[in-house]
Amino acid sequence: MRVVFDMDGTLCFNGYSIDSVIVRALEQLKKSGHELIFASARPIRDLLPVVEKIDYDALIGGNGSIISKNGQIQVTRSIKKESYHRILELIQRYQLAYIVDDEWDYSAKVSTEYPIYQQLDPNNLAKNVLITQIVQPIKIILLSIPPQTYQQIYQELQTDRTLSLITHMHEGNLDITAQGINKFTTLQTHFSQIEYSAFGNDSNDVELLVNAKQSYFIGSKQMAHQLHITESQILPKDSQQIATAIEKLC
Repeated sequence: MRVVFDMDGTLCFNGYSIDSVIVRALEQLKKSGHELIFASARPIRDLLPVVEKIDYDALIGGNGSIISKNGQIQVTRSIKKESYHRILELIQRYQLAYIVDDEWDYSAKVSTEYPIYQQLDPNNLAKNVLITQIVQPIKIILLSIPPQTYQQIYQELQTDRTLSLITHMHEGNLDITAQGINKFTTLQTHFSQIEYSAFGNDSNDVELLVNAKQSYFIGSKQMAHQLHITESQILPKDSQQIATAIEKLC
């Protein structure tokens, strides 16, 4: 069986490592002959330090905008040039904090106080370049958008049919990728179409979870209900219980 795991809030709760009890369960799953894929909002660059000691089969990064198979990194679809310029104009107009990911390098204007800062290129594998130097933007995060302007920015970008938007209104963040790109579509397009199980915890995992043969939502029943996830088994953010669920798949 193929098993697909989100990373942050699903397996990783501190931003930089996975609890050893979960790692052991993942190792057991792999030894049992299952295919192991990590699918994260992080780009491949920021996913590698967390999974480097785990035997996995492939990585899906940037909410599906980039993959790594057999050590080879491939962009699945980048944001169109015209749309990128439109987003840059919004960033300038509203003086927004942001992280823009290229295939490997990135451009960031983000406070060290933001939780996402510690996940940003922790091993110094890439360069933080000027936003105008990004050649192939694959994923953009607009950070801490003021509540009074969030809906306005969202509505303006929503009119661009070449973009896909994932809202995190409770954090004031907005994730942007090319239209039609998410973890599930990338899994279907770039990997063999077989049944799979999935673990996730957030709005960027919805398609992955609802299309899985067996799925596990890490969080509360209330949050799952808000995301219209009705068939998943609900697990608390507890490493031992998550590890036990993984072990049962063996």
